[in-house]
Amino acid sequence: MKKRFLLTVISFVFIVAQNFSQTNNQIVCETTSVTEPGSNVWGKYKPAQTESGEYFRILIVYAQFASDNLQDSVWPLNQLPSWANNIVATNVSSSYPEQTLSDYFDKASLGKFDFIGDVYQSLIIVPSDTSYGSANQYVIGQLNNNIQDFSRYDNWKYQNGNFIFSEADGDHYIDMLIVMYRNADTYIQLAGGIATLNLSQDFITHDNFIFSGGYSPSTTRGGITSRAGLSGRFKIVGHLAHEFGHYLFGGDHTSLGGLMMGYPYPYLGSYMMNAWERAKLGYIIPTIPSIDGGTTNLGDFVNTGDAIKIPIPFNNPSSTTYFLVENHKRESIYDQIMRGGPLNGEYNLTTTLGSGIYVWVITGGSNYPPNINIKSADGSWNWQYVGDYYAGPGWANGYLPKTIKSAVNRNTGKSDRWSWNIYWNNHWESKWVDVGQTGQWSITRNCMGDETDPFNIGYNELLTPWSNSSSYVNGTTNISMKLIDNNTVKIYSSIDSALALPPSKPQNLKLNVVNNHPVLTWEANIEPDLAGYNIYRSENGYTPQLLGYVTKKIRTYTDYTANTSIPSDHYDYTIKSKDNAALLSLQSDKVSIMALAPKIRTGSGENVPSEYILEQNYPNPFNPTTLLNYSVKEAGLVKIKVYDVLGSEIVELINETKEAGYHSVEFNASNLPSGVYIYTLQVNGFSTSQKMLLLK
Repeated sequence: MKKRFLLTVISFVFIVAQNFSQTNNQIVCETTSVTEPGSNVWGKYKPAQTESGEYFRILIVYAQFASDNLQDSVWPLNQLPSWANNIVATNVSSSYPEQTLSDYFDKASLGKFDFIGDVYQSLIIVPSDTSYGSANQYVIGQLNNNIQDFSRYDNWKYQNGNFIFSEADGDHYIDMLIVMYRNADTYIQLAGGIATLNLSQDFITHDNFIFSGGYSPSTTRGGITSRAGLSGRFKIVGHLAHEFGHYLFGGDHTSLGGLMMGYPYPYLGSYMMNAWERAKLGYIIPTIPSIDGGTTNLGDFVNTGDAIKIPIPFNNPSSTTYFLVENHKRESIYDQIMRGGPLNGEYNLTTTLGSGIYVWVITGGSNYPPNINIKSADGSWNWQYVGDYYAGPGWANGYLPKTIKSAVNRNTGKSDRWSWNIYWNNHWESKWVDVGQTGQWSITRNCMGDETDPFNIGYNELLTPWSNSSSYVNGTTNISMKLIDNNTVKIYSSIDSALALPPSKPQNLKLNVVNNHPVLTWEANIEPDLAGYNIYRSENGYTPQLLGYVTKKIRTYTDYTANTSIPSDHYDYTIKSKDNAALLSLQSDKVSIMALAPKIRTGSGENVPSEYILEQNYPNPFNPTTLLNYSVKEAGLVKIKVYDVLGSEIVELINETKEAGYHSVEFNASNLPSGVYIYTLQVNGFSTSQKMLLLK
């Protein structure tokens, strides 16, 4: 038998699964708070590891309200879902089926935790609409009438601060019951899920085992309630793992990433436990560097548990402030580190998009929850509200706020992965709207992570005191990190070592046009040995050429050799910083511009666009006709519609399949009054919109 230490504080119980407009399976949280007398540290409420001959067994029951008449193929009415017996394995094994709770905890723990269970083989119909606590009371009553021996679910007891495995002879409290409801309206008083059964009093079974009453998790209570039954199997596994995580860590949530993210939404987490969570449960021991310039190889984080813990300051290994470095190669289906960008908020079990080296900064690392922020490869910023975006029907009032990077904030700034960026219309609004490099605004899920979050060779290879993101944590540190390849990093602990590295990648390159000439601006690099910047231009997709050079005091460049009034010219610009030793940084993200005077372009051929674009109409303002140019990178069904500012559809200009290429359509507003109109493009899951002004 094995003992497991359990410490005792808990605050806030949250959970999972509500839908948000225009995308499914958003996760929200329920909350409560509890403080146990005498507690001064965070701990676990259920065992997190098992030794040979041990296991943690749960009981899962599926329930439906009699009033539920919603048709859905994921879980058909009046029967168990087709995947009912594929959520958890029945017996301990050296290998578990994928997309099960058993496999999830086996992979998260690197084989240290056998999590198994039984599925009650009948659907329980709850006859009356009621809150989830009362519904659970009814469900347990039905179980009591039909299960002869409840000792199967009592295998652990808590004594003198330790968990002890005692098969079928624990403490007479049921270890864990999960009640999964198919669907329910507001009467259930549960948005998604919660780590409690919320029984009004203890329920004692016919053979004297106890389903503990009360609300918050404890060493004797063991229950999870979910109404996320229509979410699909993979989402439900992550949802239930998150809920059980409250019994392993405590009732609150971490702030970014990992299994236990809950502020503002758990669904923005990364499905798999992060390095802090896995280390807290004793599943991994991160490597702590001790020498300046030391090299560490990192295997895939999920499969190997490899991670680096860099104390801040470097020479204090017991510091509760530190960096955690993880290599997400996305070799495991449970590595959902990126769900934004082209993934559009969905889980993807085969993609490697978003793979790379992730750097998290942990403060208050000895507590639960710690504060977690990301040192994103595309920078940390202050964000500024710049107006409203017409998101179309289905969103609150049809609009969302637009935010832009207003300034570098190396210390406390947020990356575009941070979700709540703006207090808008009397509530905090998530960052759903982003502007691409072409200047086009569109609804994205980039706050769920995109390809620019991780460090990768060729994109961003450096984290230094002067980079953005930087190694600043509440002040200056001497720590730097450099990628040697996509599996190997060097960690530096002195300013001299950092100065010997190339300068950091320039950030926030922007392009405007003055008198038909492109004008570049960017954020200043702050390396003390900075010399200046090289300017590069590519014309119509050809190899970039050195265009010019400016000293470090200048952060603007006008390209007088380019004339944007010439139709069909396409310019891409990048810059590199240079230090006094002539070392060059990686190139900045590119900015692009096409001729302002429109040229009607159709067909595909060799000049196929690399992205979907809906250009600003020309002319604008217009009377009464204007031209809408758009680019299609892959053939698909194209829809272009025009709306008024209240969201009413005016006309559908296009609803047909288009080949990859550049296209145009004319809009005639001769029968419409003056005013602002919105036009939208939808193709292959991509959507965006623009405003245009009709002046008569």
